[in-house]
Amino acid sequence: LMFLRTDCDAANTEVTCNDDDDIDDGLFWSRIPSVEGASINLPPGTYFLHLDGYEGNEGTGTVLITVEAQ
Repeated sequence: LMFLRTDCDAANTEVTCNDDDDIDDGLFWSRIPSVEGASINLPPGTYFLHLDGYEGNEGTGTVLITVEAQ
């Protein structure tokens, strides 16, 4: 589960969320935005990216963030 907020602890500030997007023949990843090749436009500010494991599971992973000027 991956979600983006403008306030770390306030669920009502959630900008977007994705949980287990099937991107490769049964291989599930979370991504924002959930559609490959799409983008989201965010106004300048502070954002908090939350990552959560399935049913409380923990582990390592990779986060790729791409920022492009408009």
